Amino acid sequence: MARDSRLNAESQTFLTNIMTLGKTTELPILLTTYELAKLIGVIYKDTDRVDKLSVTLHSLIIPVDDYYSTAATWFVEPFNFPP
Repeated sequence: MARDSRLNAESQTFLTNIMTLGKTTELPILLTTYELAKLIGVIYKDTDRVDKLSVTLHSLIIPVDDYYSTAATWFVEPFNFPP
């Protein structure tokens, strides 16, 4: 993952760690920024906290259906993050 110039080294390391699942296993899973953002959207939806997100993010990271009814391809579809 390329270093994001908006983050300090500690924050970048933290972000890299949370985007790598099973880091110590033989086959770690690396999340893309889209997958991570959309998983966060699922969490906000499941915990009824969608109102805490900006309206701009709703259509980008909140799934229409629940997690189990959402196609896996939705998680990897790229989008432009709002400024």
